[in-house]
Amino acid sequence: MGMTAMFSYLNRRGLEPEEMWGVVSKLGHFSVGHTAHLSFVLAGHSCAVENEINSQRDVVHLGRLTVARTRSQKDPPLVVQRPELLPVFKQVREQVQAAILSQVAERPDAVSVQDWQEALYIGWPAAKAHVAVLTGSLRSLQKLCASIDDDGKETEYRALLWQIATACHLLLPDMFPDPAKTYKWRPPSHLLP
Repeated sequence: MGMTAMFSYLNRRGLEPEEMWGVVSKLGHFSVGHTAHLSFVLAGHSCAVENEINSQRDVVHLGRLTVARTRSQKDPPLVVQRPELLPVFKQVREQVQAAILSQVAERPDAVSVQDWQEALYIGWPAAKAHVAVLTGSLRSLQKLCASIDDDGKETEYRALLWQIATACHLLLPDMFPDPAKTYKWRPPSHLLP
């Protein structure tokens, strides 16, 4: 990060990169964080979380597995946010799985495999677990994590942001303070690894 600040107005005295990071950190001038990026593999989140991240495209990039078009979506796991709901989701899973899998071999000859898979696998509920790669500049990840205290966001989404903020804090504590000391909201223990 000190390298990216070398050419800014902050470096009036010709400091070395290591020294520049101290200046940037001390002043909290993290706009230079747009030059360094991090990527996170996100696995096991629901459609609600993926949709929320997709709506943040001005902040971060999301590379994701298709929702229904690939064979990997034939029999996906479901996200269960509350342990008490596990029996309900087991029932939902069994019923949907039986219905979908009974139709896999029924593809009409005029329909491509991918089109049939997409039409069929979209039947999985929104609780289907997703996998994606989230990429953002350090500064953008700071902005994204600021939503942790937003009561209007889903709990599952906020818990995911908490995990991202924690990982960023471990990598760069000067730029990403400990979420436990920064945010009022706390993720429920059942949504943390």
